[in-house]
Amino acid sequence: MRGLVIAVVVTVCSSFSAYSQAKVRAMWVWGSGTSIIQDSSSRAEFFHFCANPPGSKDPNAVAGFPGAVNMVYLYAHSFVNGDSTHKAELHSFLKDAHSLGIRVDYLDGDTTWATTDSLYAEQYVRYVLQFNLQTSDPSERFDGIQFDVEPYLLWGWKQGVTQQIQIWNDFMDLLTYCKKEVDSANAGTQFGVAIPRWYDSTPGINYLHQLQNIVDYVAIMDYQNTSARIISGAGAEILYATQIGKAAYIGVETSNQDAALTFYGLGWGNMEGQMYQVDEYFRGYGGYAGIAIEHYDSYDVLPKWGTGGTDTTPPALIGGRYIQDSAGGYFQFHVVDICGSGLNEDSTEAGSRAVNLSSGSESVAGSWVTDSTNYISFHPVPGAQALAKYLFTIHAVDSVGNSLDTKDTIAAVPTEIEEGRTGYLKNFDLLQNYPNPFNPTTIIAFDVQSSGFVALKVYDILGRRVATLVDGRQSAGKHSVVFDGSRFASGVYFYALQQGSLVLRDKMLLLK
Repeated sequence: MRGLVIAVVVTVCSSFSAYSQAKVRAMWVWGSGTSIIQDSSSRAEFFHFCANPPGSKDPNAVAGFPGAVNMVYLYAHSFVNGDSTHKAELHSFLKDAHSLGIRVDYLDGDTTWATTDSLYAEQYVRYVLQFNLQTSDPSERFDGIQFDVEPYLLWGWKQGVTQQIQIWNDFMDLLTYCKKEVDSANAGTQFGVAIPRWYDSTPGINYLHQLQNIVDYVAIMDYQNTSARIISGAGAEILYATQIGKAAYIGVETSNQDAALTFYGLGWGNMEGQMYQVDEYFRGYGGYAGIAIEHYDSYDVLPKWGTGGTDTTPPALIGGRYIQDSAGGYFQFHVVDICGSGLNEDSTEAGSRAVNLSSGSESVAGSWVTDSTNYISFHPVPGAQALAKYLFTIHAVDSVGNSLDTKDTIAAVPTEIEEGRTGYLKNFDLLQNYPNPFNPTTIIAFDVQSSGFVALKVYDILGRRVATLVDGRQSAGKHSVVFDGSRFASGVYFYALQQGSLVLRDKMLLLK
């Protein structure tokens, strides 16, 4: 016997179950490197921090997020070429780290390495590779090498395009040499580089691609403190890493710097809420390797709400599903105030709604219930679950007033499945364009659940179609297209993805 039940398509995430932290959580270690290598007490404290980073035990954390620190970029400049005692201490540290499942990459770099001191940089690559070969135990070796060079701090970088490109070419020569040395000396050792978020514009996208083609991974110093700006800044690197089969980590700052560039003033509570949104946005991209925190010394002492002392991040929608029961079934949504102050149950229920789009956006009668475990349920009155297309708007409010309104993000449509089973269609998703705002081009990515006819169209503020980006059969999986707004006026535009009866919409801003 087969019956008709309602399946839910969730466009802001791909799973309703406990959050699966499949990606890396990395951390830069600079000043404390010496103490954690040499001092057993400092080492034990460091490893405890890696296993239990701020927020991992928070009552409003999600299972698996924040995840444990399982990758470390370690500055150990004086150890890889030190005396036998220093080398033995470093071998011991690496062995302990690996026994705990922590990958360790050697970290080093200086601005002058891009030009005048390139030979010095090359020498230190050889020191690290020689250090690895001095032990027969693989667990006592570095897993990779990361250079943090920052050639844009050189005086000549700002003296004109000619000098800038010359510096860049010298830098690429250095990276090419180092990558060749690493590959020839030790199979499996990776070579990566820390880069700023803006290489795609200065010196330009082709130069960014040149760099990513050379190295195994990039760690993007995406020093912003909102998910929207972080996503916009990392988009080009993540997309290209996905295309070429390389890796890109998204790094954020926790030290005392310019307020807009760091989570120092917002604290780890707000940081985890924002980074959950970043992680969720990029999770389906193969080139997205995970999150990196700069750096241990400041991260270790970062208060939950920073210097501002305020929770400013709204809750996050994790997923939704239809549950069939003896009363006819109900919809359940998981909303969590990630590492925040918790949901205000009364305000959350009052603002949520369900409408029947097939009957002219008619409201669906029923009741909302929010429980103490962060689940919001909608129970339709008997007979409300007609053969129709439904749209849910979840209005989630935390205890200090931050609110989340998910509009046009969760749609329910009828589908035939076996009676008694939950219907749950995954991987139909329309992602926020990046960059956004944009001028004149932006990338729109989408995910379709099965092969078939797909349309992706752009509309102006008056609802007039101005562009058709996709109109034909697409294979299942992730896709991306470029929208060129060079011939359009500045303003808000809407883009809509349709496959069968499913339609997802979002908006973007063109600024000239």
